[in-house]
Amino acid sequence: MTEGPDDGEGHSLWDRLRRRKVVQWGIAYAAAAWGFLQGLAYVSGTFDWPREVQQVATLALAVGLPVVLVTAWYHGDQGKQRVTATELIILTLLFLIGGGVFWRYDRAVAPPPASSGPDLAPAASSAVPSGVAERSVAVLPFVNFSNEPDGEYFADGLTEEILNSLAQAGDLKVAGRTSSFAFKGRNEDLRRIGETLGVATVLEGSVRRAGDRVRVTTQLVRVADGFHLWSQTYDRTLNDVFAVQLDIAQNVAGVLEVVIDDAQRQRMRDAGVKNPEAFIAFQKGRALFMKAHKINSNQPMVESLVEANREFARATELEPDIAMAYMLSADLYAHRMDDRDDLPDTERLQAIEHVRRLLEKASQSATDPRLRAFIDLDRQIFSDDWSGLAARAREAAELPGCINGNWSTVLGTYGMADVFGRIESDQRRCDPLDDNGWTRGMIFMSATDGPAAVLDLAKQVPAELGPSRWRYAEQVRALASLGRLDEARAIVSLMSPGNSAQAQAALTVSIAEGRSPAAVQSQLGELLAASPRSLVSATSKVSLTMLVNDYAGDREANNRLAAEVDARPGGTLSLLRIGETCACGAAWDLDRTPNFKKRLTEAGLRWPPRDLRPRSARSG
Repeated sequence: MTEGPDDGEGHSLWDRLRRRKVVQWGIAYAAAAWGFLQGLAYVSGTFDWPREVQQVATLALAVGLPVVLVTAWYHGDQGKQRVTATELIILTLLFLIGGGVFWRYDRAVAPPPASSGPDLAPAASSAVPSGVAERSVAVLPFVNFSNEPDGEYFADGLTEEILNSLAQAGDLKVAGRTSSFAFKGRNEDLRRIGETLGVATVLEGSVRRAGDRVRVTTQLVRVADGFHLWSQTYDRTLNDVFAVQLDIAQNVAGVLEVVIDDAQRQRMRDAGVKNPEAFIAFQKGRALFMKAHKINSNQPMVESLVEANREFARATELEPDIAMAYMLSADLYAHRMDDRDDLPDTERLQAIEHVRRLLEKASQSATDPRLRAFIDLDRQIFSDDWSGLAARAREAAELPGCINGNWSTVLGTYGMADVFGRIESDQRRCDPLDDNGWTRGMIFMSATDGPAAVLDLAKQVPAELGPSRWRYAEQVRALASLGRLDEARAIVSLMSPGNSAQAQAALTVSIAEGRSPAAVQSQLGELLAASPRSLVSATSKVSLTMLVNDYAGDREANNRLAAEVDARPGGTLSLLRIGETCACGAAWDLDRTPNFKKRLTEAGLRWPPRDLRPRSARSG
């Protein structure tokens, strides 16, 4: 007997769907749509078609799915579907119209992709918080959507390259790398980010790398109201992706109405790393370097720096002009001298030569004038001639930008606290979540404005930074100078033992309490015995010993120590640091350190360094 049309009686819903082939139509349609979109993505990337082509196609196919399913049900007759040519044309038009409607709606609620011409959205002047520059931006770490092994480093590197390019636009304030990267992986409210970093806009985005293809999506958002000022998606090959960073930087500058002259534009071009593998190797080295210098790390610094230098060396082999790679690589050899008092003179001389060679390459490769100036200051500190060093430091401080030196900041203790205090103030403005700006700012503020100002600055430290042992040590010193010993003891109790900062703070409190010199000397021995050598450098050990000897009135012991350091290769730099960390004024007779005395005279620096001890604790 022949079956009649299926009227649905006596059959389940699933049977009816199956007999009418609704499920089969849906699966076939989804598979065909997916294949079509994959092919379209390839063709669009090959010919650089605008992304609107893919948007319309995707939305049209999405609209088409329910239409296809309804059509399959409607035409189901004994498992056979019949669609007329007229209906097929109508369905196609519905798909295209539906996709276009959705696309236009999406364009209405989101900003248009930017071009390099006048279509850039102007930076509206509304709702910029008081004290925040309207032309200011933070570049948040781009989200890694790649499955590549080094995708995270690639995304971080692209973020940093965009940040570096933007930093060359003179009238634009750009939040520093440390502060921007503090928000990596955190889903923070943009208003809070803007308030913390002191910026009016935030640039965020994502990176998806698949083999030789890279897709970068980015958007500029005004933090006051969440308004999207500009957005763009780039589909490029790996070798072309570095042109993207310049385009993004120029578009952001254009939206924020920052005028870029030819010299700035050239510096923006020169700021980036062009080799993709060098790009990744440098980011790996940078991560290891930051790990070594983590403010509260209890890991041996030198070991982490050795690992970082392997990556820096690989980066500079692939691309020889990465100034920061050379500059950061020099740190390993400087710390080798600083950390060991038993290092043979031959190895000290070799370390100094390594530092000089790497800093020379860094200076030759640097395109940023301020970076080059501070690199040259470090070069001179490691040289045998300090002539005019103080004057050059003042000139470097006047150059625009937020880049600071590495070792040259120690000069602030020797009559230049005003200059380096201003430098650190600029650093806090540019990079408020970099703890060095706060800690070293306290060091110089103590010499210029006194201990009360140090404690006022400590109250302004962003909560995001959390505890910091060296910052705590400066607070303890300020409290002890003001006689607020209960508060000083409370801070010492919060500090992790076994490092030079905690030892310094504990000794400072004991001296301020008026404990006997013998008791303080015994305490020093206990503190050093409990601290691994990797966490108390040779220079820090001498500094702590001089602090205790000076309290005991044993100047001859300090003279012997200072003379020993002065006679070593690189000893003048060590004495600079000892005078800074001891903070006990003329802890030795300058005539006993003839090399150091000569360098200070050449440089135009002042002797003695600051003395931050309570007056009752000073010898003589």
